[in-house]
Amino acid sequence: MTEPVEPPAIVMSPKTVAALRARGGSLYVWADKAGMLHARATPPPEAISYETVFSHDCTIHIDVELAFAVRWRITWKRLPWPHFDAVLNADTTGGILDGLLGGSPL
Repeated sequence: MTEPVEPPAIVMSPKTVAALRARGGSLYVWADKAGMLHARATPPPEAISYETVFSHDCTIHIDVELAFAVRWRITWKRLPWPHFDAVLNADTTGGILDGLLGGSPL
């Protein structure tokens, strides 16, 4: 039997949650062919499979082709134009500590 996989944590400020709710409460996160991340309240024109995560009374649809994330940080930015930004946060603490403590590099 396989263990259930925990969904990634979604970190959003109250301002970001309010902006997302004002735009329908759904966010689509995907990577284009160049590997650039996109986060929008409307789905992309191309067909993409998503993993859906429910957080902060919102629905976050994450492209299944993206690397597994422990945590996503989603922000609402007003400049240079109003938009959402999604950042994949990988846990690199172990690698940093290994380097500081003289562990072997990968």
